[in-house]
Amino acid sequence: MRTKNVAYGSLATALLSVVTMLSGLIIPRQIILAFGSEVNGIANSITQFISYFTLLEAGLAGSAIFSLYKPLATKDKPVINGILSASKQYYNRIALLYLGGVVLFSIIFSVVGTDILSQGDLLLLSLAIGLGGVLEFSTMAKYRVLLTAAQKTYVVALATSVSIAVKVIVLYIALYLESGIILIKALTGLTILVRSLILYIYVKRNFRHVSFTEKPNKEALQQRGDVLLRQLLSSVQRAFP
Repeated sequence: MRTKNVAYGSLATALLSVVTMLSGLIIPRQIILAFGSEVNGIANSITQFISYFTLLEAGLAGSAIFSLYKPLATKDKPVINGILSASKQYYNRIALLYLGGVVLFSIIFSVVGTDILSQGDLLLLSLAIGLGGVLEFSTMAKYRVLLTAAQKTYVVALATSVSIAVKVIVLYIALYLESGIILIKALTGLTILVRSLILYIYVKRNFRHVSFTEKPNKEALQQRGDVLLRQLLSSVQRAFP
């Protein structure tokens, strides 16, 4: 079974790499053709800065995944549900912090940003771009933790591939309807809900005993700081080999 999961994971990861590469070629080109390179550059700058807010998750995913290995192997349902419920609580808090960071950045960027777009457009564009991250933490992250610990990463990869494909389709439809850049970014950000829905359905069908509403077992995630430290050290080592 483990060998099969590894094989599935390799194939799904390869597919995701191809889909990501193709979307990375298609989406920027279409944005540039429709709105110009300057608007595309602004959107990319906003996306890059907002991506730093994902550091709010640092240590949590690794800690939750590590804590789930043993109870999943022994099928200890109360422990599994306690860890997942705690993870859900933490991710909801992270989503709120992420949203707060996006709102603060959007306000500041709209004041000090470029003259290419109005302050109102810059504010709305930043909020639209940040929407995807809020949805990821609040709707999908808890399922990703469970499936990763259960060695079902291929499900996450396949769901991600589908959501990216839907994102490209939504982009083309929005461009055909001559939508503005703000609406396009908001709509493409919402496509993350496709991934969340796929993972939700899979977990409901294949992990019937799982509940995210039990008493949270926060003690199981106390090693989050240690995981965070290891992640930071690993990042430093990759940056300075």
